[in-house]
Amino acid sequence: MDGIDADRYSLLPSDQQAFISDFSITGYNTEKDAPNYQAGDFCITMEDHERVDNLEGWVVRDCDSGSQIAWYFPRRDEVLSKCLEDIDWFFFTEIRTRINVNFFCQIVTTEPEAPTTQEQETTKKPCEPCRDVLDGALAGYYELQSEDDPRCDDGCSYTNQQSQEFCFRPGGFETKLECQFP
Repeated sequence: MDGIDADRYSLLPSDQQAFISDFSITGYNTEKDAPNYQAGDFCITMEDHERVDNLEGWVVRDCDSGSQIAWYFPRRDEVLSKCLEDIDWFFFTEIRTRINVNFFCQIVTTEPEAPTTQEQETTKKPCEPCRDVLDGALAGYYELQSEDDPRCDDGCSYTNQQSQEFCFRPGGFETKLECQFP
């Protein structure tokens, strides 16, 4: 977030600055066929519009109080993406302003973390050519996109079969490191 969007965002009270956090997938809403996200006290879920029939969108709420902080509802001629990464703006209710945002999804895996040694800290581990996430809302096959992506802790970014980009980090969903060959 930069420029005028950063200026607008700074007008929000600190307890409503949801997008300065890393969001994790915390569950799956089977009714809406979409993941639920959370970062600290902020929850993002796909919901029905309060006043417009047959309109779904993404809503940011305070997880404890349930109060609405921001929302994104597409125009009638647009299809709502099931991936939060595809959403590029939210309307913030407190300051009644639309602000551009940028999401990047990370998948947490159950790969064991290697013990850290002085040698490992200076030598970067090579990226796996592919990953197959076996469970969770983002289960599927991922191929290596980049080995030097600054958005990923290990520099390794991957794309899924819908061409969406992801980073992986240890500690979550079961993952196989076996590639599928045509």
